[in-house]
Amino acid sequence: EFDFGDAPDTNGQTAGDTGARHMITEDGDPKNGPYLGTVPPDIETDGQPSSTALLDDNTDQDDEDGLTSPVNPSEDWSQGGEIEVRVSGVSGNACVHAWVDWDNDGFGANDSYSQLTVSSNGSKTMAFADDANMPDYEAFPDSAYLRLRVLSCECAALDPTGQASDGE
Repeated sequence: EFDFGDAPDTNGQTAGDTGARHMITEDGDPKNGPYLGTVPPDIETDGQPSSTALLDDNTDQDDEDGLTSPVNPSEDWSQGGEIEVRVSGVSGNACVHAWVDWDNDGFGANDSYSQLTVSSNGSKTMAFADDANMPDYEAFPDSAYLRLRVLSCECAALDPTGQASDGE
């Protein structure tokens, strides 16, 4: 049983294209691992990509509540930026990974990236450094997609697509 990502179908949203997915813990209780927000991840048979990234909310609970301070499009991120996320279900250490797909071409190497090790539940601030993938303020797109993933572990490399052993 898995919880899938649900961003647009540019890449990595469904099982057929190695979509971003997190295994729900072996006992079938999604509360037994770290998750984003206060609502545990829902169990899905496959990704449900859409431009609003909300399709899975039509058939199950709205579990996309981990981002507590969305990116303000008028904020100048040209020197870097911050987001605030809420993490629950942490036992030991967990790692939050975040990618911003500025050009809406799918999550990958050309995105801004941040990671954060957490050892407790609650709101956490993630910083994005100014990097080669960050657009100039004048070139910020009208919309961009953010992918957040959390799993139990010390922070190690994680791709924006593919399977993780737990989390959301």
